[in-house]
This record gives sequence, structure tokens and C-alpha cells, in this order.
Amino acid sequence: MTDLYPNTVNRRSAVIQFDRDRNLQDMVRQQAETAPDAIAIDFDGRLITYAELDGLSEKLAVHLQTLGVVKGNTVALVLPRAISTVVSKLAILKAGAAYISLDPALPPSQIEQILLECKPELIFAGATRQRKLWAPDLAAAIFDLDEILDALVSAPAVERLAVEIGGADTAYVMPTIGLTGQVKGVPVMHRSISRVVLDQNYIKFNQGDVVLQTSASWFDAEALEMWGALLTGCALVGMPAGAFSLSRLCDLIRKAGVTTMFLTTEIFNRLADKNTSDLQSLKHVVFGGEIGSAEHVGRFLKAHPGCKITNAYGPNEVNAFETTIAVPAKLDNPQMKDVALGRAAREVSSLRRDAARIDARTGIEGTRAELDAIEAALRGDPRLRDGVAMCHEQGSKAKRIVAYLRPHSTGAGKDPHFVRQVMANLRSTLPAYMIPDCAVVLDDFPMDQAGNIEREKLPVPGNAAKVDDVSSAPGDQTEIILTELWQGILGRSNIGLDRNFFDLGGTSLQLIHAHARLEAKLGRAIDVVALFTYSTIRDLSRFLDGKTTGSTRSMSAAQRATLQRQTRFQFRRSAL
Repeated sequence: MTDLYPNTVNRRSAVIQFDRDRNLQDMVRQQAETAPDAIAIDFDGRLITYAELDGLSEKLAVHLQTLGVVKGNTVALVLPRAISTVVSKLAILKAGAAYISLDPALPPSQIEQILLECKPELIFAGATRQRKLWAPDLAAAIFDLDEILDALVSAPAVERLAVEIGGADTAYVMPTIGLTGQVKGVPVMHRSISRVVLDQNYIKFNQGDVVLQTSASWFDAEALEMWGALLTGCALVGMPAGAFSLSRLCDLIRKAGVTTMFLTTEIFNRLADKNTSDLQSLKHVVFGGEIGSAEHVGRFLKAHPGCKITNAYGPNEVNAFETTIAVPAKLDNPQMKDVALGRAAREVSSLRRDAARIDARTGIEGTRAELDAIEAALRGDPRLRDGVAMCHEQGSKAKRIVAYLRPHSTGAGKDPHFVRQVMANLRSTLPAYMIPDCAVVLDDFPMDQAGNIEREKLPVPGNAAKVDDVSSAPGDQTEIILTELWQGILGRSNIGLDRNFFDLGGTSLQLIHAHARLEAKLGRAIDVVALFTYSTIRDLSRFLDGKTTGSTRSMSAAQRATLQRQTRFQFRRSAL
């Protein structure tokens, strides 16, 4: 293939076999010695070679030791996707420690909970995040990573550290939510990561491949993207954090010549719907998180007949895909289409006997929501005697989470502020994609003779359960376009001009779909961040028409701002 990086002198990488006793940083160093001038990372046009990556990470590793980091410690990273984040992960391993990555847009209370659980030796964060991370019970010092790296870039080279690390040592800690609803850390060994890259049969990283990194830093797929590229001498191209859109994703694929990428099922489906046929550099696309759609796979393969498609499934905790299905180039048998794509998820369900955990994890808009974690948060609310979370289908394959609330006080549901207060408490402890779309207040739950809640007898909210307060009908053409767009995506009618998209139950991934449709309808590029900032039809219409000059009513409430920040977290997790 054409070399897209003109300053790359030698792209011939080392061929490394899986060795269960070898650490990750040693393999990256071997790639740097084999092809020092080959591009290792490309983030937003900023390039770094394998030699530069190896040298800068070595300097940072030495600096970590001066800060007191020793073998067996954990270093926390509260950072977005960036070159500096990749450098810091490699440096932490060279210092003998393990890293734990947290998205900066997580609710502060959840970040604090994870940090208190994992007890890191120190924390790397951006300058604007340092003060917000401080907590009375947090002993770890917090440092600005970019400030440190800026000083180290021009510093003289250092000798390699002699820290003995083997395949059984911990490389990173995966934050996950347990059955109790509490966040816990799962240690992942060096050999676990190298096995996922070098000792499996569902994806092969070849010399000259360009691997796209779109996953959030704490998502298990991020390890496959990052280490899949670096252990095999490929180029890692990062999707810049923040303003994501399908158009920008496609532009990056074309510009960088991306050959290999992982997407959530929802994003893959949206990409297939976009009907883009000029992403000819793509050789292998892996998608997963929930059961795939044969219709979308067929559409994508028709546009990209030379691209291999793999449907994969595997929980975060195992740091691997438990099962994968290589999708055939032609799905000719209609009866086998969804069977083939659904097998990946169904096989896992049959292999894993923890039925309660499987049933409590449901796919919502391309994410895996933990219903047991939602219930744990509800039961921690002092206003409630009990709480239940269930997933109901709404319309054509659309899903929504419904919260059933049993208050301590009979008749509390008649208080118009009761549900709002309970939901506000949830938003302070859970990411936005796990906030229920609506709530039903019941004085008692139906119980069986054994004293268990009969969930199947809980009432299913109908359309009347969420009637919108229409303040006015759409006026100009832009408001009409936006109203029709929201109605189609949210599956609702009579949407008021001043209702917030997220308060109506909209999710960040539905916003991606809305953004793509809006760009197509208006025939121009639109920054997706505007859809977060101007989150009512009236405000967004004024922005699009160039009539907005200052803050809007959608930005005025602190609670709404918090919701939008949390929604940005899920947006970056699933879309990148």
C-alpha cells in the first residue's frame, strides 16, 4: 500500500511471536530498534516515531521513579485519548507499575470512588482537571502530564531502567461495576494483552497496517487497538477526543488510510447507513457489544466488498472477545443471516452460567447498561424503600430503561418533584447512558409467594406515560426540520420547542444519528458539539440560523449541564 507517512524511512516491523513470560514494553522496544523511524502514533496530525515513543516514555519512566513509583504500584490516568496518554501508559509499565485509565467526563463522585478503591500511587491529569480531582480521603498526588512531558522532550536521553517485569505482572487495572453496583478494579496481566494481540485467530495485524483508536481509554477494546498496533509495529491513528461525527470519522479513515478498526455495533450500523463507498483502505472491521444486524452488514459489504467483517462479544472484565463470528462475504440464506450474527452473543450466554449478571446487562444504543448497578443506586436513595430497573422495547427495536420506584412514604409519587429528585440523585452517581428514560412510582411491588419481585407483572409505561408539554408549534423552516428529525429519532410526537433532547430520553448515540441526518438535510458540516450545547429545538434552530450570540436556556441549569457533561462521557466512550 502507499506510504501515507512521508517521514517514515523503514516500515518493516519485527515479527514477534506470543511469549507468555514477556512484558509489553520489551516488545515495543524491539519494534523501535527494528524500525526506529516508522510512525508509531498519529493523533490529529501530530506524529511520533517508534524511536521517539521509546525514548520519551523512558524519560517519563525515570521521572516516575523519582516521584516514588515502584514495581507493583498503580498510576491513575484521568486523561482523554492523546499521544501523551499512550506515552504515559508505556512509561508506567517501564517503571514496573500498572495503569488505570478513567475518562475525565465521568461523574466526579464515580472517579473518586474508583480512585479510593484502586489506591494509586499518583495521578496524571490535565491542568483543568487537577483541582476537581482532589478529595479528602485521596492520598495520591496529582500531576499535570502535559507539563511534565513538555519539560522531558528536550531533556537528554536516559539509561534504560532495569526493572524485572514478567508476563504474570499486572499491566493495567480495568474498572468495572460489580453485582453490588460498586465499582471495582480487575487486574489485567501483560500476557493477557499480548495473547489478545498475538495469539488469537480472529484478527491479524500485518506490517504496514494503520489501526484506528476510537474507544475510550477505559474500554477493553482500547487495549486491542493500542497494543495491537504497537506490539506489531503498525501505525496507531487516534480519533481526537471531543467533537465526533460520522463525517469526521470517515474523513480520518480516508486521510490516514485506516486498514483496521473496532466499532460498537451501534456506530457500525450508523456507518453502514451513511452508505459511504470510498473507504477503500479498510481491510478489517470488528464490531461488537451487542447482536449485529444482517441488514447493516450486508449494506456495508456491498459498499466495501473487499473488507473483512467480524462480529465479536466479550465483557470488559475478561479483556478479550469470548467469541467471534467471521461474517461471510455473502449472507445468501435469509434464515441464517441473523442467526450467524446473533450466535456470538448467544454463545456467550450459554457458556457463562452467571445468568443473573447476563440478564442484568442490556444493550442500549450500542452500550451495555448494568441494570443491577442502576438498582443498587436506586436502593441507596433515602427516599426509596426499593427500586427496580428494567429494559423495555419501544417501537422498532428501540429500547429504553424504566425505573420502578417504591417510596418510603405512601403517596409520595403524587409529589411532582419526587421523580425529578430521584433522577437527579442518579445523575450524580451514574453515567448518562444508565439513567432511566422514565420512572413509574408504585406503593408496592408485585411479589410471589417466596417474597421475590414479580418483574413480569410490573406495568409497562405506555406512550401516555411521557406526554410532552408543547409550548408552541414549530415556526420557521429550521424548526420544522429539527422537529421532524427529533420525532423520528425519539419515536415521539408533539415535542415542545423548549424541551431538552436528553430530558426527553435521548441518548448520545441517538444524537450521532441526528447529527448525520441533519448534515445531510442541510447540506453542510455542523459541529456535533453544537447539538450538545444547544439541546432544545428552539436554541439549536437559532444557532443554525446564526441568531444565537450568548448562553441559552439549555445551558442555564446546573443540573442540565451536569447531565450533558455525563452524556459527553458516554459519547466519547462509544463513539469516540
